[in-house]
Amino acid sequence: MEQKKTNQTVLNKKKEYYLENKSKILEKQKKYIESLNEEQKNHKKEVRQEYYAFNLEKISERRKERYNEMITCNCGLEVHKPNLERHKQTQKHFKELKYLKQSQTLIPGRSQTLCMASGGPA
Repeated sequence: MEQKKTNQTVLNKKKEYYLENKSKILEKQKKYIESLNEEQKNHKKEVRQEYYAFNLEKISERRKERYNEMITCNCGLEVHKPNLERHKQTQKHFKELKYLKQSQTLIPGRSQTLCMASGGPA
């Protein structure tokens, strides 16, 4: 019975201390979390740099392969894979799409460049 009373008094004292010093405790916790975040950021950065240095040859090879890969856009033009999104924003892409909608089919053997004066195939 006496053990329960001492446990209760200890808990009550802890609660009182927390309530009295809440701002200080929260401030310390915040600083601790920020320091951990900085350490984690620095560690991740170091790991990334080590990986890059160790695998530089593989990384550059993958980049070359990806850049040299050609994709046919839905407008019918072939573009490098990394440039596909940029190509989709160009006037040339929109003109090709417009031409395809008008003709409804891609004509085999048609030149992939537009004749600007006529708006049709070259």
